[in-house]
Amino acid sequence: MRLTTGLVCIFTTVVAALLLGSGLASGQTPAPAEEFVGPFPSWTEIQCSGTDDTNLLQTALNNVGLPGQSPVLYIAPGTCRITSTLRLGTSTGVSKHQITILGADPGTTRIVWAGPAGGTMLAVDGVGHSRYGRLTWDGGGSARAVYVLSQTPNTGMYYSAANRHEDEVFSDLAPDGVAVRAGDSGIGDSETEWIRCHFLGPMAAGVLLKNFNVGDYWIWDSEFKNVSYGVTNIISNSENGAGWFAVNRSNFLNSQVADMAIANTGFFSSRWNYSVGSGQHVLSYPIGNAPSAWTAQGETVIDPVHTSYSFGSVGPFGLLDSTIRDNAGDGRVSVNEGYAAQPGGDLWAAGNRFSSANAPPYTTGASGRVHIGGDDQGDAAIQDPGPLALPPAPPASSAAVIEVQNGDIAAALASAGSSRAVVHVPYGTYQITRTLEVGPNVVLTGDGYGATDLRSAGADPILHLTGPSHAVLRDFSLNGGSQQSGQRNASGIVIDNVDQPGGLIHSEQWIGAHDEVGIQVSDLQSTLVDLLDTGAGTNSHLDTGAASPSVDYRVTNARVHIFNGAGATSDEIYELHGGELVAQTMYYESAIPTTYIAPGSSGTLILDTGRLAGNPGLLDTSSFSGSLTLIGIGDIGASGNPMPPNSRVFGPNTLLLGYVFGWLPTDSALPTFTSGPYAMWLPRQNQGGGSVSVAEQAAGVDDQAQFQREHLAPLASTVPTPLTARPADVSDVRLSRVGGEMLRSGLQILGTQGTH
Repeated sequence: MRLTTGLVCIFTTVVAALLLGSGLASGQTPAPAEEFVGPFPSWTEIQCSGTDDTNLLQTALNNVGLPGQSPVLYIAPGTCRITSTLRLGTSTGVSKHQITILGADPGTTRIVWAGPAGGTMLAVDGVGHSRYGRLTWDGGGSARAVYVLSQTPNTGMYYSAANRHEDEVFSDLAPDGVAVRAGDSGIGDSETEWIRCHFLGPMAAGVLLKNFNVGDYWIWDSEFKNVSYGVTNIISNSENGAGWFAVNRSNFLNSQVADMAIANTGFFSSRWNYSVGSGQHVLSYPIGNAPSAWTAQGETVIDPVHTSYSFGSVGPFGLLDSTIRDNAGDGRVSVNEGYAAQPGGDLWAAGNRFSSANAPPYTTGASGRVHIGGDDQGDAAIQDPGPLALPPAPPASSAAVIEVQNGDIAAALASAGSSRAVVHVPYGTYQITRTLEVGPNVVLTGDGYGATDLRSAGADPILHLTGPSHAVLRDFSLNGGSQQSGQRNASGIVIDNVDQPGGLIHSEQWIGAHDEVGIQVSDLQSTLVDLLDTGAGTNSHLDTGAASPSVDYRVTNARVHIFNGAGATSDEIYELHGGELVAQTMYYESAIPTTYIAPGSSGTLILDTGRLAGNPGLLDTSSFSGSLTLIGIGDIGASGNPMPPNSRVFGPNTLLLGYVFGWLPTDSALPTFTSGPYAMWLPRQNQGGGSVSVAEQAAGVDDQAQFQREHLAPLASTVPTPLTARPADVSDVRLSRVGGEMLRSGLQILGTQGTH
């Protein structure tokens, strides 16, 4: 497991930022779905010469974020040549945090290796909550690594977490090179996004996770072409690592060994990806009976050299709504435990299409178990749809820029009014005495979360948006009180009157901490809320002055979809009162007793793939009303503590599919159910180094395949809403790498007009 103190650090510090799209006012030309804004006067800008720019870049890296220096380094268009490793962070003698390093555009701004063969281009040591992007990294045919992400042990410096990489191209490495080596020193690297990146071989791997403290690596809209491995925690037998990841909406083209591979367990997901001509799409080397939950959803796999999905662990592995054309192989999906005389393997599936006539297409070990929804199609004539149309690097914005003068953000927002404009708040701390009203077409951006810090000095909430709105919020933090006194005097962001047909609230990497409610959504009949790579944690009454209980996500009569996330040390995680909450690929750990699902919750709740590690945790849904589904969830007591008595109690209309509980032999309390209908299929009890199969249970279920399909249907329909232009009278609000601390409610989204 990753160190709890490291994860908690994620939510108690603040981050740099990303730009998302802008809106459309009546009579205006639509903006692209996403835009890049900057450079701004507060940024440090450098221009490379194209000869030897090592000293220029190293000096800029040393200075970025120092007191009195800009936290943003902008590299103008051109070619930068480096002859030795660039270094950032603790190893240089200057720790770094909450910084941003950007090129102008990956098509115009390159860093080229001209040093000795086998070199590393950038060694990053203990740098957290930062943003990198819009660069091409050219290995010159001989560099063995671009990013080596590590941390000098026992320095007490920043934990490497909550970073973002966007619009980066990695090319021309040595054939045995790795573009990204995460956790090389044995210290963690976690909660990191890789967005719209391109890994162009030959190279041994695009992204390599090196140890068990490297996790929550979230990859979106990226390309892996002619690499041996795309995303992996192993390179054949030469380099074995660990750690877990989620890969979404990405292309894998001709991976020699595997698109994604593991040799150590965790939890994983691959959703809406495309693969063609690869050795295998997903490969789990022989691991044994240690569970390794994986959900593959909506994937297209065309002509793998071998099989499409091959597991050497017991899983549980799930395949949902995927398409596999396998003309060269046998068309099978295999989960077959390694190192066992009587191997097991747990597999579930629904809604898949296969070109192979082999029936059934699923194989497990001799003692394996399979649950199939009964709606697969075999021997289908499958045409290759071609790779996904990946989004390009966002173009530069053409909107007018209004710089905040003399700290007066309200005046700048008033100047922007309802027009499409960028309001830029330079780095610094701002005392907000009255609520800031953000116009419906404004891009409000700072210089980084934590670099631009908005603090309530009487304002409640700090920011207000009223719909219909197309506002964009990014690159700043919010603070509603004092952690020393425990006072929470304000909410952070209130967005109201946003319930219109086709409406969307889209957030990427929200990071909040020490709030009474992390994210609160109420009364949305039409507008969807998509939360990507989110963190709303460390919300607890154990903080002086906080509500008891404090909660991460509170949803009332609305639909909220979480696509990847992490949390830690809160009183409660999920509270649902009607509506739908789907959480995909979520990690949680805690140093305090945590209630995973609030008593009295109701509606449709799906937790798909992840880990719940409380210290101890409580999982009692006997008072839940509605439909509850847990898929590939590992439920363990943190720090070796078993779950307390009366945990793992479930009410009716519950499906536990691939449920893994316990961590030590002493944590073996079996789940119980109050009444049917319910089913517990593919359960295992984890014993730390391995697991044992647990007998399945079901009651009140007449048609098992139908019961499975009904519980999987909301998950099957949960996909991120496209970022396309919406009419002026339909809300389309984007947030990126914003959040806050010491707030009554971090982010509040209301369908009706609120009061504040």
